[in-house]
Amino acid sequence: MTQPSPQPISENLWWVIPGKLAGVRKPTAEELNELQKAGISAIASVLDDPSNLALYHATHIPHLWLPTPEAPPPAQNKFRTYKILLTSKISLATQSPSTAPTDDDEPPPSLPPI
Repeated sequence: MTQPSPQPISENLWWVIPGKLAGVRKPTAEELNELQKAGISAIASVLDDPSNLALYHATHIPHLWLPTPEAPPPAQNKFRTYKILLTSKISLATQSPSTAPTDDDEPPPSLPPI
């Protein structure tokens, strides 16, 4: 028995803060370009599964892994780190073109799990 195909990533993407913060299921390698075209410039994964981290690193997508097991709830310091990543990405997105990073800039490093 085969598993059904997942919903297309563009149909699964939902904006918490329009244009700034979105939620989506775990993307495949083939879907990362589509997410970037939709405005996704960094990924914060709360999945307990680290399997996509190498993919994000290889494609130079800034990412943060905040593994969240089913219980207990994540520690507050994880949420602070998540907020720092989001704030920096939102700040970069609102910079004028003359001050924004260019394609020649080194990609930002990923942040280690806490």
